Amino acid sequence: MTSLLIRKFSPELKARLHLRAAKHQRSLEAEARAILAEALTGADVIEPHFADVMAQLFGSEHGVELAIPARTEARPLPELP
Repeated sequence: MTSLLIRKFSPELKARLHLRAAKHQRSLEAEARAILAEALTGADVIEPHFADVMAQLFGSEHGVELAIPARTEARPLPELP
């Protein structure tokens, strides 16, 4: 196991963590570990697909309409010597 040091932790946040730890009958460290484990489960850490991100940023609902050109015939293959 490894250790993690968190600097500049506000006293208010520490007090809230202390209350939450007491509610769950855990130490501050155990509560912090539980919070991190819950927040970083594999189920909610899903990398979005690039196309989905682009659709969210530049989709038609955002006023961006891109014209899709009609397909044309493929150009002929070059003749090799």
